[in-house]
Amino acid sequence: MLSVTSAQLYAWIAAFLWPLFRLLALIGTAPLFGESTIPRRAKVALSALIAVIISPTIDHLPLVPVYSLEGFLIILNEVGIGLAMGFSMRLVFSAVQFAGETIGLQMGLSFASFYDRSSGGQTMVLARFLNVVAMLMFLAMDGHLMLLATIADSFASLPIAAQPLTGAGGRRGRRRRHSVLLRDAAGPAADRRAAHP
Repeated sequence: MLSVTSAQLYAWIAAFLWPLFRLLALIGTAPLFGESTIPRRAKVALSALIAVIISPTIDHLPLVPVYSLEGFLIILNEVGIGLAMGFSMRLVFSAVQFAGETIGLQMGLSFASFYDRSSGGQTMVLARFLNVVAMLMFLAMDGHLMLLATIADSFASLPIAAQPLTGAGGRRGRRRRHSVLLRDAAGPAADRRAAHP
């Protein structure tokens, strides 16, 4: 007979919930997934499905009860990371929509507007058209799959922990990453210079 202790059960629930909070925040704010035309139940179901798939791949999950103060800090941290990722993507699509509104104003098409449910107000036809084109390009270039790969990789680069992200830690990581990128970009020329001083 299979016996499960309460400690194992709490560990499994926490292993599911930590990624779920990051995924809910991301899917709630990211373009395409976070549109108001998509029902909330579908967003929660998609987040839960992805959390079930991703949670076994995460290394070093904190052994903290979800209902503790430290668990609450982890939840805030995860929601903050998910919101930051979603809003950074949303910013790109908002820039495209703003470009469409500016183009429409310059062309004299400001009277051609309609109520857009996703933005919650009046939107120019040209701005909505450019936004739809950007969404279709996002899908055609497999941007939705890249988004899912990025969220899966984010658990390695920004691990689940109770400590909040700090500027000092982020800067050190960026410096190391930039030095590796610069070394890789220099490529063979830097290797030749190092070999022949």
